[in-house]
Amino acid sequence: MQRVSAKSSSPFCSISTTPKVERCLRKLPFVSFFFVLRCWKRFRSSNLEGRKEQIVTMYAAKTSTSTLGPSILTSDARRVTLGTVIIMMMMMMMMMSKMLANNVPFRTVPRSFRNPRTLILSTAVFAGILLLWFHWLHELQIREISAADDGIARVAGGRGGSRGSSGGPTASSQGSHHDGVTPGSIRTDDRNSFGGSDSQQETLDDVAIAQLETLNATSRYFADHPLGPPYRPIYGELGGRAKVLGGWLDVLGKLPAGPVREEMQETTDRMASSLFPYLRTDQLSQLRKSFAPGKKGIVIAAGGREGFRFACHLVGQLRKVYKTDIPIMLAYAGNEDLSPISRRKLDHYLGMEYEEVQYLDLWKVFDDDTIQLLQNGWATKAFALLAAPWEEVVMLDADAVLLQDPRAFFDHEGYREKGALLYHDRALFQYMFRERIDWWKGQIKHPGPELAKSKVWSQSFPEEGDSGAIVMNKGNTGVLMGLMHAAWQNSFDQREETTYKISYGDKETYWFGLELAGATYTFSDHYGAMAGWPASKVLGRRPEVKPTPDPAAAKNTTPKASYGKAAAMRQRDPQHAAGGGGMETGKTGASSAWVGNTGGSMAPGNAGAGTAGSSNQGTSNMGAGQRLPGQIPGGYVGGMDLTKRICSFTIAHTDDKGSLLWLNGGLLLNKLMDKKEFDVPTHWVLDGRWQKGIKKEDLSCMVGEHISDIPKKQQELLQSSIDVAKEMDAKIMLVR
Repeated sequence: MQRVSAKSSSPFCSISTTPKVERCLRKLPFVSFFFVLRCWKRFRSSNLEGRKEQIVTMYAAKTSTSTLGPSILTSDARRVTLGTVIIMMMMMMMMMSKMLANNVPFRTVPRSFRNPRTLILSTAVFAGILLLWFHWLHELQIREISAADDGIARVAGGRGGSRGSSGGPTASSQGSHHDGVTPGSIRTDDRNSFGGSDSQQETLDDVAIAQLETLNATSRYFADHPLGPPYRPIYGELGGRAKVLGGWLDVLGKLPAGPVREEMQETTDRMASSLFPYLRTDQLSQLRKSFAPGKKGIVIAAGGREGFRFACHLVGQLRKVYKTDIPIMLAYAGNEDLSPISRRKLDHYLGMEYEEVQYLDLWKVFDDDTIQLLQNGWATKAFALLAAPWEEVVMLDADAVLLQDPRAFFDHEGYREKGALLYHDRALFQYMFRERIDWWKGQIKHPGPELAKSKVWSQSFPEEGDSGAIVMNKGNTGVLMGLMHAAWQNSFDQREETTYKISYGDKETYWFGLELAGATYTFSDHYGAMAGWPASKVLGRRPEVKPTPDPAAAKNTTPKASYGKAAAMRQRDPQHAAGGGGMETGKTGASSAWVGNTGGSMAPGNAGAGTAGSSNQGTSNMGAGQRLPGQIPGGYVGGMDLTKRICSFTIAHTDDKGSLLWLNGGLLLNKLMDKKEFDVPTHWVLDGRWQKGIKKEDLSCMVGEHISDIPKKQQELLQSSIDVAKEMDAKIMLVR
């Protein structure tokens, strides 16, 4: 076998080998170099694509970039580095194996390699090269990730609206629960500031295109898999899809003008109309553009004759008593719901002295074939709140009565922080209507902080929301998605099949929609309170029901036969569900127990918007021989002193400081029984025990230890409001 001379120019000259092997060894460094270079190029391209996909997924799912880290670049970089090291080690092993196989003595190795200093220096150089290699990879991955995340952060912005991130009116550009820029406020020249360099800008453009492709795929999936009847099992699924839509709207709001933004806007509009059929194809973007940024307004559902009368009382209070300059809008469903003559009468009464009232015909905004608002006035409220042309809106029932300036709604600390403010209904019917509670818990897998601490979730109360006042910032994307879900719940098919069957009207749909859409919101600190009169004043004219302070009488007296069975059953077992003796409620499809210590009728807390009916559900001209529901003769109910109770037909609510803010039920003493009798409540009680009337027109009371006088200033405001209401009744001819 031919040997290679030791004086050969080959770097492996001291190793005996064949010419073929020598040629391979000479080519091996070059082959290795090109192999590593090719791997590196593939690594670069594949990881940029992978990075785009993960960023798109991240923003669609509203997760944080910190959950991704540098794992993408790191994994492939390690593979390339490992391959390079393996090749170099193979070369060294081949050299050594050849030397051993041919019995090459150590002295034949070139003299320079026999010097220990040279060996140490060579090893150090080799190690330094490896360290520089790793350092370069590390710096590269940091630059690329920083450029991508920086740019996408500007493109996608803060993701308010979903839980875990800050949101609210000042951070409104949720949807969870946004600091930053409202949709459309980024200028086109902001593109140059996203990533700094041209290469980074190219990366951002690539990411935007990848986002658009993912959005189109998501939209196609939603369109191919629509959510149809039966609706009862899909409320939670629709909430999840609404949350995804909200995430894309956040991304859209930060994109600069251009073809990508335009196409993404068209896609989100299509997605919204497929999820919420009451929207036309391009209506979502039009609605969002109609919300005047930073502007506040009040919308009142005013349809129907009675609804219009109470709405006029509320408008008179707002304009003439509080002299507020906040825009006011009356919402209705076509001329049949609120006639042009009625609107002209109100405008003529206000005249030039007060700011005019605006009107909103919901038939001109939404497809009424889907929602059919004339069939039920409660549904008007959600769509009025959605269509109102301001970013921040308070929706009031027509029979709401304010005890403070309306700006107090917008000044609520929880609202400013989270973007939506709701009010609790009365704490009634504990352990009853289990089907309703079980359904809520079946649809909500991960309750938010407000729901987790509520009596519905923790104490099995089936009544949560009073929809007489709803405050929302629609610039918060998550809140907007929750409101759109609530409006869907009030659409005709959904309310007839599920919403109004399993709960009472629209009152539970707002917190339910916000919760399912993952939005942040806050509830008032207290459940519904009572503002009215001491029982001695209300009942003093009826000697047969005068309360007496003798507890022994209560212990030795049998409940009246007309309600005795159910009342006695509830006294023995507070968890006893609705049974015999209850009254049918029609809308709810369930019967309710007679009131004992904690319960009442099924018709809780919902003022009719455009229909008769009230959130307080209780007014009564108590006839001779009629007792208060739940009253045991002798003046005690369940061991509570009936002398410590306040009675009326309204529900009271407080602000974030614990002061009276508004009442649900109107200025009339009993709007269902007497259309002309007004009175000013004198006392109120908070966090007591409710005694709910059996029927809607029955008196309700709250028993509590801490009864307070309504401040004189607020009583004067209420008296002024009553005077204005009487004047409007006469001049606009609201009462026949």
